[in-house]
Amino acid sequence: MKKLSARRRHPLAAFVVLLLALAATGGLYTAFAPADKAQAEETAQSLAIEEGKKLYAVGCSSCHGTGGQGSSDGPSLVGVGSAAVDFQVGTGRMPLQQPGAQAPRKKVIYTQAEIDQMAAYIASLGAGPTTPTAKQYSPEGADIANGGTLFRNNCAQCHNFTGEGGALTNGKYAPHGR
Repeated sequence: MKKLSARRRHPLAAFVVLLLALAATGGLYTAFAPADKAQAEETAQSLAIEEGKKLYAVGCSSCHGTGGQGSSDGPSLVGVGSAAVDFQVGTGRMPLQQPGAQAPRKKVIYTQAEIDQMAAYIASLGAGPTTPTAKQYSPEGADIANGGTLFRNNCAQCHNFTGEGGALTNGKYAPHGR
């Protein structure tokens, strides 16, 4: 009489056990992991973009187009980044009171939170320069002598050697710093 051989496992049994263990580990991690900070930041950014889009529709779209693509009354804002919005709106240059050779500085009509929201919306239209942080333009630890050389070589022609602005052609002028 033949002896019954020991029962053999199916060749894929180890693979199935491994998959089940990985699925259980992933499920437990998902259930017990702390809330994802990146997801919270993404949600906040999405809200800022939506609020900025609303502000843009009211205050900017008549000149720059409904999608920021530009029109005969204003240039495209696609790819200008948040830094352009921070400067133009944050100094009161935008929205324009009337068309002209240059947008003069005037009283700012938006709060900083609203400017940040519009900047988030414009930045979402296409990559561009981001608004610098205070740490990025802080003179602490900076090479001031090198900064002076860079300014004199690249900026002083228009902005004057004192940084107070200067006259340009066709009724334009280089503004002074904020």
